[in-house]
Amino acid sequence: MTYTAAENATSQDILDDGATGLQYFKEYLARYATCHEKFGMGRSDMPAVEALYAKYDWERGMDLETLQRIGDEFDRVMSVVGGELENQKVQLTAVAEVWQGDAGDAAHSMLNQQVARAELDKETVAGVREKLVAVDGALRAILVHKAKTVDAYWNENGPDLPGNTGRKDLDRVIDEAEHCFTEGAREERKRWLRDIFMPHVENKVDGFNALCRSTEDSIRLVYGELADLLGRVNTDAYPMPSEPAAPSPSPSPSPSPSPSPSPSTPSTPSTPSEVTEEDTDEESVIDSALSGLATLADVATELSPLITTVASAVGDGLSSLAGSITEGVTGAIEQLQTAATGLVDADGDGVPDNDKDGDGKPDADKDGDGQPDEGNGLDLAGKQVKLEMGPDGQLKMVVTEPDGTTTDYKVELNEQGIPEVVTDQNKSDEVEPSPADSQADGAQPGSGQGSVPPPGASGGKRAEDNEHLPQDYPPSEPEVEPVPEPVPPLVPPVPEVPPAQPFDTGAELSEAGPL
Repeated sequence: MTYTAAENATSQDILDDGATGLQYFKEYLARYATCHEKFGMGRSDMPAVEALYAKYDWERGMDLETLQRIGDEFDRVMSVVGGELENQKVQLTAVAEVWQGDAGDAAHSMLNQQVARAELDKETVAGVREKLVAVDGALRAILVHKAKTVDAYWNENGPDLPGNTGRKDLDRVIDEAEHCFTEGAREERKRWLRDIFMPHVENKVDGFNALCRSTEDSIRLVYGELADLLGRVNTDAYPMPSEPAAPSPSPSPSPSPSPSPSPSTPSTPSTPSEVTEEDTDEESVIDSALSGLATLADVATELSPLITTVASAVGDGLSSLAGSITEGVTGAIEQLQTAATGLVDADGDGVPDNDKDGDGKPDADKDGDGQPDEGNGLDLAGKQVKLEMGPDGQLKMVVTEPDGTTTDYKVELNEQGIPEVVTDQNKSDEVEPSPADSQADGAQPGSGQGSVPPPGASGGKRAEDNEHLPQDYPPSEPEVEPVPEPVPPLVPPVPEVPPAQPFDTGAELSEAGPL
């Protein structure tokens, strides 16, 4: 007996240490066959030595180290699951506090389902991990028992048979049973072979076969329990919120305030049905184990990827649970805000696409081109009139002609502090301003330039609206300073104002104007 395998030895090392005992069958089955042939004693159905060797080696393909690695992977998953589960519970409480209403209730219900699923998976994974530890220990114990039992069959330096009979003594007895001089001596030797030696070998063979069957049944039971536990692990996808659909902009919002559409509750998608083969795998494992110990290596190989898949699925599902919840809640909030405000942000840049004026309300889009309508103002006698805020912060009235020419009207104080209407004409983009128009624009009074027209120049007149502008003339007497009369403000759309006559300018001629 020389079994000395370490406690954490591999299945190969364990069986190698116990294989010395197989020498018993090599030595004594040959002598058993000799007795059966010469003396007609014993059984004719004794197995060959090679068949017994094969039975002993059937468990060599068991990879106990793989089970240990799978257990370590489950330990890593369990170390992550605890923290992730606590985070989900905190988020579940936070959602209930900051989000009320139907949508909030739906989000809370989904989070609650995910947390409950995570807790169940955590318990299942913990049970699988404990079972893996037990399986590793049980398989090692089964193999060690088989190896030690077989190792005890053989004593290399001592007798192996009852009566302190060694191999040399056995060979002498067989020879004397055939060639002894007296009949009584030969019968005595045959009786010892028939009653002592032959039953001893038969019992060893039967015991070895029973040991192999027991080892097979024990390993099959251990793997069956593990397969049953793995079949309880839920590998379906976690409940997830559906992707929020981007709402299309309203084609023609009514001017009167209308009630906001009720926020749609994010629907919880049904768990996608997956064609799993857990039951089939479990049955195949049991069937393969029943087919004989030679398939135990395949059983271990099949279970290893199954356990790894379960560990990976549970670990990935739980570790990505926080990100999935965050994305679902964020999408539901965005959908709720879009439905309530009517603002659309299709490009995701944070700026509403249908709020060009920045007032926080959807712009009008009567033409349905997807762009906000520009305000055209009032239509008076074919002209568009609207009020705008100028770049200097002053309010002005803009009159647009049918040909696209615009005229700005605003009120300013002249040099004497009297308010007067000042115009500013802009040509359309197709018509370039002429030098004459530019010169006429530069001679407008009341612009703060203080320019004095040369003597004899006639009063300016705008070509568009026939407006006669007042002009300041130098006094005829140096000692008297002219005081201009106040000019009444223009009232659109009739912008013409009669020119004011300066005080004490002398005689006025109809042909040349005041002197």
